[in-house]
Amino acid sequence: MGSTATARRQHHAVMVPYPAQGHSLAAGVPMLSWPFFAEQQTNCRYKRTEWGVGMEIGGEARRGEVAALIREAMEGEKGAEMRRRAAGWKEAAARAARPGGPAECGLDRLIHEVLLAGGNKGGQRLS
Repeated sequence: MGSTATARRQHHAVMVPYPAQGHSLAAGVPMLSWPFFAEQQTNCRYKRTEWGVGMEIGGEARRGEVAALIREAMEGEKGAEMRRRAAGWKEAAARAARPGGPAECGLDRLIHEVLLAGGNKGGQRLS
C-alpha cells in the first residue's frame, strides 16, 4: 500500500496519504509518492510530470533512498522548484474557491442543472 508517513520540517509535509493529495496540492505542499495500486500510478505521474509538485519513491523503498528524496524535496534544487510550483497551485486553488469564483459557480450550475432539473433558468446564484 502507498506510504502514509509524514516527514516535517517546520510545517511543510512532504509525504501524504494518497486520499489527502488534493488537500496537499491546494495547501501548496510538495509530495513524495510511493504508488502501489489502482489510480496511484496515474496520480504519481501527474504530480511528477504534469504539475511538477512531486517525486516518486521507486520500487522497494530503502531507508537511504527515502531519506535522500526527503532531503532533496526539503532542501534541494528540485525541491525548491517543487515548492515554487506547489505555491502556484495553492494560489490557483484559493482563487477558484473565492466567493463567486469558478468552484462556487460550478456548484451552483450543478445544483440548477441536475438537482433542480432546470429550475431557476435565469442563472441566478443560490444564496
